[in-house]
Amino acid sequence: MTPPGLIELPRDLVEPAVGMYGRTFFDDPQTMYFAPDEAARRQAMPHVFRLLIRYTTLYGRAQATSSDLEGLACWLPFPKARMRTWGLWRAGALALGSRVGRDVMDRLRRVQEYAGRIHHRVVPGPHWYLVIMGVDPDFQSRGWAEALLRPMLTRLDELGRPCFLETHRADNVSFYRRFGFEVAETGALPGSDIPHWAMLRWP
Repeated sequence: MTPPGLIELPRDLVEPAVGMYGRTFFDDPQTMYFAPDEAARRQAMPHVFRLLIRYTTLYGRAQATSSDLEGLACWLPFPKARMRTWGLWRAGALALGSRVGRDVMDRLRRVQEYAGRIHHRVVPGPHWYLVIMGVDPDFQSRGWAEALLRPMLTRLDELGRPCFLETHRADNVSFYRRFGFEVAETGALPGSDIPHWAMLRWP
């Protein structure tokens, strides 16, 4: 179900995609929550992004704008939209703790539990989950994010499926509202004042 104009991320572009996400999300509030120290963030977050990309290539869709990786969107369909332990292990999570350190791992677990409860409460039935979408900083504000979103959302409308996502930036809330998403629930990441917006789009 790869929309026209997009490509399924091939295996040989996984590592470049990890690097692109690292540049794109280095100063993202959630990334900074996971690893407040810059050096720790540079070391740990590539392993997290690699896990997310591998999981979605196994169980969903990792769709890139082109082989130049201007942007990448990772999607999961219900019921894979709620990441399961065995699936995470298959994607490489067993080694994650030793690579990112205990503090980052604890924060990842807290957010997974917190966000997972909200996800289930907001949309318990069949849906697609936009796990992560990013556009390389060198290509931002050129329409690449819309190029990633619009074809899949059109396809989900045809399927009659809602779409769920989370964000931690107010400007992203405004951006996603342009595509029909609405805020379903708000909160804050555990033990912090970092906002957490759960957003839902109905076909």
